[in-house]
Amino acid sequence: QGLQLAKLFTDRGYSLAYPAVSNQVFVRLPLSLRDKLIEQGVSIEVEAETADEAVCRFVTSYTSTDAEIAELGALLSGLQNRGENNDRN
Repeated sequence: QGLQLAKLFTDRGYSLAYPAVSNQVFVRLPLSLRDKLIEQGVSIEVEAETADEAVCRFVTSYTSTDAEIAELGALLSGLQNRGENNDRN
């Protein structure tokens, strides 16, 4: 599921901070998008932060489902459509 989650972000133009090789995915996100995802209840651990972006850690497990990954994808798409994250890397 980690690779599927990494692809979800890279397909939308976000860069990975590190190669995705396990169930942990580290993504560079604009601060505004990070904040919106947290407001929507997405569990994010911030590993590093600059004035413009945060390196956010997302974790999957053996119980993570395709539907949960798709739900996050739909949420990201919805935020993109509203212009919440137009400062992608």
